[in-house]
Amino acid sequence: MRATWIVWSVLFFIVSICGTFVIVAILRSPHTRKSSFNIYLIALLLPDIFSAFCWSIVCVLSLAHGAYPGKIVCHWQACSAVWGVAGSFWMNALIAIEVYALLCATKRMENYQPPRRHVVILRSLGIYALITFIASMSMWEVLPHHPYLLRGMMCMPFDYNLTSFLFFMFIYNTLLSTIPVSIVFYIFYVGKRKGLLDFNAELKALDKMQTTGANDRERRKTFHRKAKHAEALTRFYMRIFVALLMWLPTAILSLLNTRSAVPLFVAIVWGGAQNLLSLGISVTKPDVHNAVMELLAILIGFRRLASIHPSIPSTQADVLGEDDCGYCEDHNSVPIVNEISMQAMEPPVELDHGPLQKMQRNHE
Repeated sequence: MRATWIVWSVLFFIVSICGTFVIVAILRSPHTRKSSFNIYLIALLLPDIFSAFCWSIVCVLSLAHGAYPGKIVCHWQACSAVWGVAGSFWMNALIAIEVYALLCATKRMENYQPPRRHVVILRSLGIYALITFIASMSMWEVLPHHPYLLRGMMCMPFDYNLTSFLFFMFIYNTLLSTIPVSIVFYIFYVGKRKGLLDFNAELKALDKMQTTGANDRERRKTFHRKAKHAEALTRFYMRIFVALLMWLPTAILSLLNTRSAVPLFVAIVWGGAQNLLSLGISVTKPDVHNAVMELLAILIGFRRLASIHPSIPSTQADVLGEDDCGYCEDHNSVPIVNEISMQAMEPPVELDHGPLQKMQRNHE
């Protein structure tokens, strides 16, 4: 049992440290933190980090006491674990809705305006309030739903009779995972049916238009860039959601009613591996990768390396590293085509050459 707690504490401590490092790197970089989708990414990582940190603390307390600490720690561990799992599912659903709006706007060849950062924060706080409600259900005495100590190693909410089984399967699990997963799969189905990731028809339509003017060429170039950005961003968050499905084997192994503690040990280790995989996928986003590498270079002393590779989008990272709307995140901006035509209509501005030339002009 001590070996189990040691492995769990080390694993989840690594998850919490690595996740905190990624978030600090994103917030430290001016370019990276101005992206609304990167704020969503931070909100997605926070539940895993919090849950992993709480688990590592519980394992350390268990090692210090030589046994599981008690009822208060049991409730704390159960709530933090549910908070982390529910947060991952619901934040993925929220991000899927936003990605769907991005794809629809791109498909219609309209300008997509991402939500401002304070709007993203408010939406994420709303999700956090919901998952706090779900996680706290195990502490309500009026519900047939309570945490139990499993094999003397960990606490999780489980059913104990027919009533609690029905509540666990049809109410608790529905709120925990069924609804958010259904939202993501429905959005994927609708997007697949509407062909939201296929922009060939729109590109062909632009090719048939007159391409002799600079405005038409710029319009096609802008749409192609936005389409690549939308497609890459969608595939990025799709990989994170697929990694989230790794929780399914964890749930199955945890529910196995065996005398051996091995399935439970493997289930929790597998859950920690899922957290590490999600963090690894997060770092594959080019602007996040650049921010992480810059902060890492500073911490290990290679300040020159950090100055050579600043956290700005490179040529290879233009698609995922640029601003959320694919060309500009300024909500007061206008399309590039309109900027060109407006600049052509602007009258020349008379420059101010100083008071001396004004006096000469008045004398003449």
